[in-house]
Amino acid sequence: MPPPLSTAVAAAAHLESLLPRLASLPQYKQFHARLLTSGHLDSHPGLHARFLDRLALSHHPAALPQALLLLRSLPFPTTNDLNAALRGLAASRHPARSLLLLAGRLLPPPSPSLPRLDALSLSFALRASARCSDAPTTVQIHALIIRLGVTADVRLLTTLVDSYAKCGNLASARKVFDEMTMRDVATWNALLAGLAQGTEPNLALALFHRLADSFQELPSREEPNEVTIVAALSACAQLGSLQDGMYVHEFAKKIGFDQNVRVYNRLIDMYSKCGSLARELDVFRSIKQEDRTLVSYNAAIQAHSMHGMEAMH
Repeated sequence: MPPPLSTAVAAAAHLESLLPRLASLPQYKQFHARLLTSGHLDSHPGLHARFLDRLALSHHPAALPQALLLLRSLPFPTTNDLNAALRGLAASRHPARSLLLLAGRLLPPPSPSLPRLDALSLSFALRASARCSDAPTTVQIHALIIRLGVTADVRLLTTLVDSYAKCGNLASARKVFDEMTMRDVATWNALLAGLAQGTEPNLALALFHRLADSFQELPSREEPNEVTIVAALSACAQLGSLQDGMYVHEFAKKIGFDQNVRVYNRLIDMYSKCGSLARELDVFRSIKQEDRTLVSYNAAIQAHSMHGMEAMH
């Protein structure tokens, strides 16, 4: 005879309270065994999904295989279960395994016991393909996005832009960006960083000026941030464009990011590469002593090595 509903709910709640305390592989295995023997593996899908998520994101090297073992043991895995495994694999040292899992879930013929993919599934897979610089897989996932009808999901399309850019397919990244009817600051940053880090610093600067002229159109309470500024300054440094660099610096002041440590360091690098040692020194001296990092000092030293040591005194 099964336990009363209130008892079963209390037992599941107790097991859930143990999740944050799991730290070692024996504890993970013991928890897995309790899920099996208590019957909660089948009766409380939310509980095993959270356990899967914790396993998949654990830093323990044996936790991820344990998560996959759990996923394969589920007779009717949910989309949340699949996403937990995809998320962990995408963030692991072997992100390609996330793509293998996704491919395995798409093998014909489709089984009714396999979970449906959703926007999160595809987002985690795109992160994996970006980490692997796997351009063909990004194209395949793009086709899945269209087939599943999730082309209005801003976060997913932003991840698609980012994946295309990190795979070096800047033309496709721009095409997806241009076709989006809604964009947030992360969308702009994904393309801007991709262009700046790739082979199109001129296009990166053009995109930055476009954003600077229209950022009031971003969703409420959003505005360009340090990622925006750092990417734009990187493009200026590549081009040696002092005028553009000064414009970006002034824009950073306008939105309150001129005293951000990452921005400071990039400003030092930009002014150095644009040949303005005086401005580079001004930026370095404006950084509070406690905020100076090794990167700050290295950037300043490199600048002086490029332009001579006379200004160090």
